[in-house]
Amino acid sequence: MITIHKYKLPDGIAAFKIGLPAESKIMMIKEQDGTPTMWCQVDTDKPIVYYTFVVVGTGFDLDETVKLIGDELYYVDSIIGNVLVLHYYVVLNKDMIDYPLQKMI
Repeated sequence: MITIHKYKLPDGIAAFKIGLPAESKIMMIKEQDGTPTMWCQVDTDKPIVYYTFVVVGTGFDLDETVKLIGDELYYVDSIIGNVLVLHYYVVLNKDMIDYPLQKMI
C-alpha cells in the first residue's frame, strides 16, 4: 500500500540510521512540536532498508563530515531552528543502488 508516513528524527547535529521501505520518497523535513520530523511517501509492501542520514549545521565543515563518513552525501532538506539551521543529508552507498531513496520536488 502506498501511503504517507512520518518519522521523528534525532535532535541536533548527528549521524543516524532510520529504517524506511525501499524506494521511499522524502517529501519534507520540518519541526513538529519542536521535534525534527520527516514525511515520506512509502510503499508498505516493500522491504525495510536502513539509510544513514547526516545532519550538519550552517558553517560546519562538510568536507570533514564526508571524510568521516567515507561516502557521498545527497542533500535532502533543512530546518531553521531557534539557534541553528540544520541541513539533512542521506549517505549514498551500496544500499542506495539497490534501493534508491528519492526526494519529491
